[in-house]
Amino acid sequence: MSCDACNAIELRKRKGVGHARLVQIGEPVKVRNMGQPAVIMTHYVCEECGVKWQYEDDRRDVYAGWSIEA
Repeated sequence: MSCDACNAIELRKRKGVGHARLVQIGEPVKVRNMGQPAVIMTHYVCEECGVKWQYEDDRRDVYAGWSIEA
């Protein structure tokens, strides 16, 4: 179950904002498809509720942004 701050995060919205209790896990990873610019994936966990998040930074995709990891 996620906390109120996590529930307020807009999913799949480019340049969406997280919240203060998200802690980055590891380093951002650059993913590159053949002939395409790199997409940067960054993983987070909420200190309050433990939900794991992924942020996809892709300027070409308006639906990139926050998603909950399975």
